[in-house]
Amino acid sequence: MAVVGSCAAAAALAGIGTGAAAADTVGPVSGENDTVSFQRSVEGATLVDGKVKVGDTVTITNRIDRKMLWLVYSVRDNHPSCLQAVPNTSVWTVSGGTYTNNPDGPGTKKPNEVTSGDGWVMIDATGGGSWEAKPLIWTQDYVVTCAPGTLNTGGLQWSTTNAFEKNNNKPDVGPTITVVPASSPGGGDGSGGDTGSGGTGSGGDGSGGEGTGGAGGSSGSGSSGSGSLGSGSLSNLFG
Repeated sequence: MAVVGSCAAAAALAGIGTGAAAADTVGPVSGENDTVSFQRSVEGATLVDGKVKVGDTVTITNRIDRKMLWLVYSVRDNHPSCLQAVPNTSVWTVSGGTYTNNPDGPGTKKPNEVTSGDGWVMIDATGGGSWEAKPLIWTQDYVVTCAPGTLNTGGLQWSTTNAFEKNNNKPDVGPTITVVPASSPGGGDGSGGDTGSGGTGSGGDGSGGEGTGGAGGSSGSGSSGSGSLGSGSLSNLFG
């Protein structure tokens, strides 16, 4: 069962990245197979008690810890397509190094190691390379455009040097969050004028609307087109 708590507490327990300051965290959920163990969590500055508004941004963290001497080739996050990946926000740490596809961010720039499609983002060691996941920790930001309600955020899969590895695709491990509507027009609170001043307060206008519902997280290798998750608007990100 996913646990909701402060980012600092979750990071201390799981050793995963902290993301935005003072963010709440749901998870981590965890599991393993014969080659690696994994953790997956969701956090965000506006995530409170497992709830997030339509239009807000969350960060999904995937952590892979290898067993024995196996090496990791790639890690892929599978999620509902209504979680729209924010360009240039992948950061992963492994073997003492920090890597990113953000041209202005800290760490070694590896834009070609991040690809994406409808409902998935993947980091993949290029040139036949691999990672010693002791551990590998990867964060990626997403804008929530999902319909209000309970949302399973998806899962992950990975590939390693173990040619006989099984159960390396966990498409729906979560964790689960709750999406709530953004403020409706006219939803602001009005305030009355001061007594004796004759002033009259006016109601504030809220803004924003509900996003559209997305499909469930994909599993296995996607058949949709892929591309580098670089700069560009969210509307044409997964062309």
